[in-house]
Amino acid sequence: MKRDFDKGFTLIEVLSVAVLVGILSAIAAPSWISFTEEQKLNSEADKVLRAIKIAQSESKRESNTKKLVITANSIGSESLSGSIAIADYSLPVTLTFKSGLPTINNVFKPVFIEVKKGAKVRCVAIRTILGTIQTDKDSCGKFQ
Repeated sequence: MKRDFDKGFTLIEVLSVAVLVGILSAIAAPSWISFTEEQKLNSEADKVLRAIKIAQSESKRESNTKKLVITANSIGSESLSGSIAIADYSLPVTLTFKSGLPTINNVFKPVFIEVKKGAKVRCVAIRTILGTIQTDKDSCGKFQ
């Protein structure tokens, strides 16, 4: 004859599982938070990169001038939750593409755009007169 109280989990088993889940969560949470912050920053840098590439390609395709206004928290029509800084320039800045060639204030000079979100930084650099665009996971000091 079976007794009814033999079915189910004991309180010790339930508490053991709860403790294990808590320990695993405490180990995984910092890594997960760091991962999500990295992904948000990458997304912001991708918005900057995409806006620059679109303006550059439209300028080449249409053989005309395209202007891209860069402010502290937007580039063109893209608003950012992070912030933007450009080496050697105070914002806002107008980045102009003439037939795909980039200039600021009608002078070509490599442009280093730092996208910041919290303490993390990504760099988007337009390095050559042909408008070669590079990105890096660190500050722009490596490119300069």
